[in-house]
Amino acid sequence: MRIGLDNVRRIVLVAMGLFSSGLHASGIDVSTFGTLGLDYRWYAEQTDDPRQRSHLFSLSSETTFLLVDDQDRSFTFTPYFRYDATDSERSLFDLGEAYFLTYGDIAR
Repeated sequence: MRIGLDNVRRIVLVAMGLFSSGLHASGIDVSTFGTLGLDYRWYAEQTDDPRQRSHLFSLSSETTFLLVDDQDRSFTFTPYFRYDATDSERSLFDLGEAYFLTYGDIAR
């Protein structure tokens, strides 16, 4: 998967906006929490292979979205995203967790 730098900037801005938790819309409480990581690796020695770089940069985010309605039913969604600037095979989007929880008499 190839992700451009402009798309990464947009994703970071959206993720930063979603980290402000406690939204409430039409009877549904929305909470978000998670981590945002920045990884920078630097190698002191030069390599003979021109395809290898002396520095590497990657960005990762794992955010959990928890939605709870007025009847205490909940939906949890946790995607994981990583962008690697030099190795496109390390860039990924993964759905780590998604489930719906309810209890009681669901026939009514």
